[in-house]
Amino acid sequence: MADNASKCSPPQTMRVSVKSNYTYIVKNYSSCKTIGVSMVKESSEFQVGGRRWTIRFYPNGSTIDAYNDGYASLFISLQSESSTPVSCLFNLYLLDQSGRGNHHGYTMFDGDPPKKPIHIDRSRMSGFLRFIKWASLEHSKFHKDDCLQISCTIEVQISDMNQLPPNVAPNENWKDLGRLLETKQNVDIFCKVGGERFCAHKWVLAARSLFFRSRLSDGHPDKEIVIPDMEPRTFKAMLWYIYTGTLPEEEQDAVYYTSPFIFESFMGKMLAAANRIELNELKGICESRMLERVSVESVPYLLHLADFCHAAELKAACLRFIAENQVGMNLNIHLTPIYLKF
Repeated sequence: MADNASKCSPPQTMRVSVKSNYTYIVKNYSSCKTIGVSMVKESSEFQVGGRRWTIRFYPNGSTIDAYNDGYASLFISLQSESSTPVSCLFNLYLLDQSGRGNHHGYTMFDGDPPKKPIHIDRSRMSGFLRFIKWASLEHSKFHKDDCLQISCTIEVQISDMNQLPPNVAPNENWKDLGRLLETKQNVDIFCKVGGERFCAHKWVLAARSLFFRSRLSDGHPDKEIVIPDMEPRTFKAMLWYIYTGTLPEEEQDAVYYTSPFIFESFMGKMLAAANRIELNELKGICESRMLERVSVESVPYLLHLADFCHAAELKAACLRFIAENQVGMNLNIHLTPIYLKF
């Protein structure tokens, strides 16, 4: 099969992407609605496609023109350094908190023909100078318990896949790759994990992971890769992510985030696996999910996990939480050594 694939002409390209949603709650809106022009309320950082983003809300407009016209401004902002502009689609909605679902905002995901991605870098924001009249907000369906809720979905192009096998047509949707994994059509590599054997395709693994790329180079024509010290269910979830860009629903395992056994949590195991298999996008997603778990009880264990997995964003968030909340804890408390099978 490798010989036939090498003779195909010319290589095709598949563009793949990852999408994630984040909700920013603007608290104490009544105290910030008159903070002045160009004054911003900014969300915590969240990750999409291995890059850090924030939502920037200007209650009185980001410019004099918006302020004079009576508009609040709303933008997404890329926080990560990037050598080239990031290609993405997004939506921004002010959520209707009455339960009727009449949200106010804009989406790039609908339309015929589909909208083209924008290109954004750290030197600029993207969004709406005149998003909504601020005079209409305080006594509206969008305002509840002195809070506003802003929902943002970002879809980021994260890679190109080259040299598709001749019997796999390029498609803009991950679903075809998921179907390819499920049907096991034309598999050419096996991964042995904890006594179980998983079928896969070399071109997918090599395109998505530096770990597999090095193992599947010309000098290592393996037919089977043995991955020790990992649970089959963890590898299965990771393999599904490699093919589809999605993860199974996180299990209800919040108890693990306040105990030394944090590696027993689904997301803890996925973070460790992503670090080991060198899946940077998945690692970023895991860090983003776990940022939501930082609390006084969980922070020493999350910090321990972040240090072990070289998770720089999660580690920085834990240290920032400790400093900002003046958490008086003994970070040298007994922590279970991380040698558990994940």
